[in-house]
Amino acid sequence: MSNINLKQTFFLLFVSLTILISGCETTSGSSYTSVSLSGRAAQCDHLWTARNSALLRGDQRSADAHVAQYRSCIDGSSVASSSLGSVSLSGRAAQCDHLWTARNSALLRGDQRSADAYVAKYRSCIDGSPAGEGTAALIPSAPVDNANSDIRQSASTALRASEPVKSTLELSVSASKPDNDGVFILSITTKTDTASLKIDGDEAGGRIDGRYTVPRFAKLGANRVEVIAIDRFGNKKTEVVSVVREPADTSVRFATLNPGALRGKPTANAVAIIIGIQDYRRVPKADFANNDARVFYDYAIRGLGVRPENVKLLVDQQADDIEILGAFRNWLPLKAKRGQTDVYVFYSGHGLPSDDGASLYFLPHGVDRQFLDRTAIKQAEIISALEAVSPKSVTLFLDACYSGQSRGGETLLVSARPIAIQPKASAFPANFTVLSASAPQQIASSSPELKHGIFSYFLMKGMEGEADQNKDGTITTQEMYSYLSDSVGRKAMALNRTQQPQVLGDQSRVLVVR
Repeated sequence: MSNINLKQTFFLLFVSLTILISGCETTSGSSYTSVSLSGRAAQCDHLWTARNSALLRGDQRSADAHVAQYRSCIDGSSVASSSLGSVSLSGRAAQCDHLWTARNSALLRGDQRSADAYVAKYRSCIDGSPAGEGTAALIPSAPVDNANSDIRQSASTALRASEPVKSTLELSVSASKPDNDGVFILSITTKTDTASLKIDGDEAGGRIDGRYTVPRFAKLGANRVEVIAIDRFGNKKTEVVSVVREPADTSVRFATLNPGALRGKPTANAVAIIIGIQDYRRVPKADFANNDARVFYDYAIRGLGVRPENVKLLVDQQADDIEILGAFRNWLPLKAKRGQTDVYVFYSGHGLPSDDGASLYFLPHGVDRQFLDRTAIKQAEIISALEAVSPKSVTLFLDACYSGQSRGGETLLVSARPIAIQPKASAFPANFTVLSASAPQQIASSSPELKHGIFSYFLMKGMEGEADQNKDGTITTQEMYSYLSDSVGRKAMALNRTQQPQVLGDQSRVLVVR
């Protein structure tokens, strides 16, 4: 057959196909079972169907080969029999090819909306979904008035419109932090009409706006998530995100100290001496001891009823041996009334026994470990000064230990024998109540999380009401000791230490009235 005869044959086939499409449009109630294509029309549509199937599989190389064959078919060139054989389509094959032909006709008319509808129906047809009643009625008729003059140009235009367009696909993927149950949220945008989105192989479907919010599950450790997006033209992009899931945080959260929770009434017959030394001149620091003292100032006023003018606060450099002794021997006698005044002493810092264990010391800011008897203050001196003012009561809160180690575990003794010295028990007068941080051989620990010595923190938290076991608005020594024993002991265990607060004196005495 000559080339002219082939072109004439192609023209007649194309016009026949166009008329067939127009006829389908007027048959509103028909289904596609009546469609049957044969000859070159079937050959060309069959090639384009093969190209689309290759794109769906992600096989770009095969798709390109089918496009070349389709172009030859449209131009009237001979098509290798090995590629096509004797093609005759009917039933579902004809339905699917007919839908794609209708899509091409819509593109020729510039009707993008109808073309998109045919693409969706074509995909359903390829997937094996049943063709609905009245589907053929949606296929518009192609204009045939100028078919004799520009059929080749129209076919070429349809081919170009059907080829892959420049991609507008912009795949962006972000993932939230997994919650304690391992659930995280993928936020995905493609900025185009998306035909397919797969997340680790799971199909999430198509979206016209290209926006997806997808919950996923992450195992403990590192997780790799692959997202593949394909737009309606077959363009494809892949993004991989990493999601790390940490074990759930099971640590205990401690509330911030809040002296504002206390509403104690001030009394004229209460005085307080508050000492806190973190930064020693010659020995290791006592972490957060200065913070303990500064915060306890408000608890003394709000919780113990001490008026501000009756509080003596000495912190770090202010707390040298002269200032401390002056507070007890000079300032206190001016404030206390014999038999009427409740005296409170809060000390946070280092304590140390003498080498022979005969004496216990409070260590002022400038202490020298080699000359304790000259630069430290004996506990007995403090007790003697307190007794001298004949107070109604004395309460000592001592966040210090006598183990020979600092809060951080560093050695304080010249002999470098931590926890080797057992101080002798000190005798206190009957009206003295003592709450101390630890037993003789234990370290009075501090906590970077709390930013306090753990004894000081829970002492103040207990004053807020945590220690009021029977909720009667008052906190006795026994209630405070019970609360401190449990809370301090637990926190010390979390630090891999043992710390057991100690109490001496009348445990029925009321410490705080709320």
